[in-house]
Amino acid sequence: MRDSIRAGVESRWFVMDENSGSADCGYDGAGNLRLKRPTQPKPPPRPEPAAVLEGHQIQELADLVPRLLEAGAGSELRFHVRVTLHEDAPEQIRSALDRLLAAEVSKDLKTSS
Repeated sequence: MRDSIRAGVESRWFVMDENSGSADCGYDGAGNLRLKRPTQPKPPPRPEPAAVLEGHQIQELADLVPRLLEAGAGSELRFHVRVTLHEDAPEQIRSALDRLLAAEVSKDLKTSS
């Protein structure tokens, strides 16, 4: 429970009241803990950095993945990938690419326009 309260305060879902006890209190001090909704809005989320990569850059990124995972050990490292295809591309090409992506990478990865 203590970790949940601390996470809620850190994420600014709520703040400690000025007259409140400590979030690190034990069971006996929990009755003195007072939380309230923040009066100032949460700061806007940071924009997610993104880049448009060419095929050879994707290969370079793939080669770098083991080192990235090692450098980020203990953290939840995720890769967000989108495959785009010009909207005028024939449907047979899109279908072939989607089948290949599903078979070799992930059933969730599909081409978009």
